[in-house]
Amino acid sequence: MRMRDDSAGRLSNAAESEMERVKVLYIMGMTRSGSTILDRIIGQCDGFFSLGESYSIWDLNVLQNQRCGCGSRFDECGVWTRIFANAYGGIYQDTALEMSCVWNRYLRTRHIPRMFIPFGGINRKRCLDNYKQQMERLYRAIRRVTGARVIIDSSKFPTYARLLTEMPGIELFVVHIVRDPRAVAYSWLRRKKEPSSGDANELMQRMTPAGTAKLWGVWNVAGELAFRGRNIPYLRIRYEDFIAEPKSTVERILDLVHEPSKGLPFTGEMTIELGIDHTLAGNPNRFATGVQELSLDDAWKTKLKSGHRRLVTSITWPLLKRYGYELTI
Repeated sequence: MRMRDDSAGRLSNAAESEMERVKVLYIMGMTRSGSTILDRIIGQCDGFFSLGESYSIWDLNVLQNQRCGCGSRFDECGVWTRIFANAYGGIYQDTALEMSCVWNRYLRTRHIPRMFIPFGGINRKRCLDNYKQQMERLYRAIRRVTGARVIIDSSKFPTYARLLTEMPGIELFVVHIVRDPRAVAYSWLRRKKEPSSGDANELMQRMTPAGTAKLWGVWNVAGELAFRGRNIPYLRIRYEDFIAEPKSTVERILDLVHEPSKGLPFTGEMTIELGIDHTLAGNPNRFATGVQELSLDDAWKTKLKSGHRRLVTSITWPLLKRYGYELTI
């Protein structure tokens, strides 16, 4: 969302009535699939706010005080301090510890099977009900402070996607982004700097091709199942198609959420202009501003070892076919 230079302004229109549900566009899919740049492009449009990965806010931002997308430490960002003051009266570590504990206990990847079990004990239900209430308060505060009509949450986790369907105050829309798992595996092998903490030497986490392939399959299948039987507006896109036709892809997403294509940041067919955002976690490109060129990252086709390529293909081939990818490249 475009904001004033002081990074604390509102949109021209007042926030919607508190009686109305908050529109949340959830970007779901495996990590390293282009969700951050998609989030940020949509977030430049009038009436949208790029939240980034909300699941990280309690641990990485409140407790560890990592950097906001604007470059400031979380507790020094004018936008987030106002949002937390509006939602909770301030930034409190005890609330963050409680929410982080719930996430680690019930919502991590290993808990995916339990998201389909309607009853998991009284304590689990109480904890998740509180988590949902706190997150609804956060979304409402974002709308009040920024005036945004749509909040973009690119947390990607299928467990949290399921939880969002159970929040009565949320009007949910889902974009499921899929990328070739061999490209994802290569991205997870690469050594990349992680600037969020402020440590110039810190590197992003790495994962083996086998681990990436298994996680890719689990997240995508669980992501589709999370909405089975629920009337949630849903659009699945491939990263490769998005990069090939970025503007038309974004316009399809805006149609999904019933919003006009006003304020699109495209300065050319394959170029965008990004302003300062207040995203939480995500790819390091969340800090980039100014004119950026979009290009397909397909280095894996020449740099991923043939053995790794065959391994990932053998694990993921049913979904490769489902999503329209070639088995032999």
